[in-house]
Amino acid sequence: MAATVPPLVITAADVREELSGSGMDRHLSRLATDTADQNTIIEKAIREEQAHLENDVELRIFLTRRVIKSRPADTGLERGTDYDHLDDAYDWIKDDFEGFGTFLLRRRPVQSVERVRIKYGHGSDAVNVIDMPSAWLEYDSEMGVLNIVPLVGMTTEQAGALLLLPVFGTGLRNFPTIPKIVHIDYTAGFLPSDWVVTDEGADPMIDSPDHDVTELLKCVRYLATVDMLRKVQRAVSAGGGSISLDGLSRSQNTAKFKQELDDYEAKIKEIKANYVSAYNPPNIFMV
Repeated sequence: MAATVPPLVITAADVREELSGSGMDRHLSRLATDTADQNTIIEKAIREEQAHLENDVELRIFLTRRVIKSRPADTGLERGTDYDHLDDAYDWIKDDFEGFGTFLLRRRPVQSVERVRIKYGHGSDAVNVIDMPSAWLEYDSEMGVLNIVPLVGMTTEQAGALLLLPVFGTGLRNFPTIPKIVHIDYTAGFLPSDWVVTDEGADPMIDSPDHDVTELLKCVRYLATVDMLRKVQRAVSAGGGSISLDGLSRSQNTAKFKQELDDYEAKIKEIKANYVSAYNPPNIFMV
């Protein structure tokens, strides 16, 4: 189980390296004179930009693995101990269950699906209609697509569930959509939940062998660098002094920041677009 606060996936040194490539690291003293204090500011930027990337609705990713439960979580479960992230349940859409049930999960890559439950209501009034047998659950990890496929050999549990499905479907026949009754518990994310970027031997390609996370880590690096460039730009503009002695040097300095920001934002946009193009399934909408 991951900590409540996910670990950083890049270091302050990574961002410093990006800033040094353009000579912008010399301006960090405008934010703090002590290196440790500068690193604290950089690490805060990294954490914020990780969250920003993970909250991108097109990417639908977790950089480190999280155990995800549908809200409300079962009674007695504790965040940080039994799960990491609470998500909304999914809608029942009748047309989807005329064939196989298909769900576009909100996070990926999917490492495992623990449970799919159809449930009405909340708390003491909740009614558990059916838990889908695990053998029926097929998912595409990279695309984050879950299919309910009731075509496998029958155990006693599965046969009982199969008998219930027509009854359940008949009961919902007059309702093309019922919101938030499909509860999906699963684990998603690239790197192990306890991954530490500064550990000796920590290697994203080894520690996420089935799902390449290197470009997304590069995206975090670029996002955090943009964050720091903007902070430094504001500090330099406010500080004046020798960096902008006259109108010409001020203009040159502004142009340099703009060029750096434009270059990084173009790289970020390209990485995101490439990931979406490679791994987004066609014609499936999240509900």
